[in-house]
Amino acid sequence: MNLMQLDMQSLMRLLGETLRQPEMVAERLKPDYVPRKILWMAIVILSVLSAILGTISSGSLIAAPFGMALMTLGLLVITIFGSQLICGWFGGTGTLDQAMYLLSWQHFVVLCLQAIGFILSLALAPIAGAITLAIGLIAFWQMAVFIKVLHDFTSIGRVIGGMLGFYFIFAFVVLMFIAPSA
Repeated sequence: MNLMQLDMQSLMRLLGETLRQPEMVAERLKPDYVPRKILWMAIVILSVLSAILGTISSGSLIAAPFGMALMTLGLLVITIFGSQLICGWFGGTGTLDQAMYLLSWQHFVVLCLQAIGFILSLALAPIAGAITLAIGLIAFWQMAVFIKVLHDFTSIGRVIGGMLGFYFIFAFVVLMFIAPSA
């Protein structure tokens, strides 16, 4: 199934299937070929859309959307290359193009969830935090499932452990660079 050939109804159906059965959708999308230039464009567009949504949902139109777009782009690229590198060390079989494709789709799904979450948060302000937490947990689970399928791993627990380890190390490295020197 090529995402570039979907009509709106098929796209909505695929979004729903991704939420209900992420492993099945990842298996269906994995063999698709999309030129790398298109994948990079998708990653940049998703980063810009994330920044726009983040700026709107933060309530401040001067919240540095350009910086937010660059940060989102950087994190998405680090996630793609980091998962590719680390999973390769542990016998992962996915290609960089497959990683870009699957994780871009996963990011698109999360972006749609965030848009829905923003609207729900306006209507249901007292539970906005719970909505945001639920979206974060869904996003984490989907990414773990997509990485498992991408690299032909058999244990979702090991993938989740690897993701948590990667995030811990990444946060430690970032803190080493931004922490004031004593």
